[in-house]
Amino acid sequence: MIAGVVSYMLLCFITNLLRKFNLKITFQTNSIIQSLLKHKQHLPDIYTVSGVYRLKCPDYNKTYVNTKFLSRQDSHISNFAKHLNVQAHSFGSIHNTMQILQRQNKGSYFNTIESFYIYAEYLSNHHLNDEHTIFLNIVFEALLKPNQP
Repeated sequence: MIAGVVSYMLLCFITNLLRKFNLKITFQTNSIIQSLLKHKQHLPDIYTVSGVYRLKCPDYNKTYVNTKFLSRQDSHISNFAKHLNVQAHSFGSIHNTMQILQRQNKGSYFNTIESFYIYAEYLSNHHLNDEHTIFLNIVFEALLKPNQP
């Protein structure tokens, strides 16, 4: 209780002192309305970042692996859509169809990562990528089949 009285007396003293200079005290509250009206920091949409992604056909156990840049996205989805259209397969939601395999900025490492994932799908015979994009790679083979002599 004494702390409350001292705080009040100190507040009165400071208020009177500031009044001499024509200044006023404002009080700050933990306003719920202010927190509701603040702009929330939005996390980036995982489907708009650059990286290597996999599109999986819902009706056929095959996948299309490629890189994703916002400027290139439409052509890749069109290739996948072409498969769905020609085969008359259904198209699921983006959450069920698209999987980000690895986020990566553009660069030489980016192309290697893309090739690795395409090769992995090729070895498992699940790929929809064009055959001319797949080349024999003994390093990828060793990484994907480590227990073979």
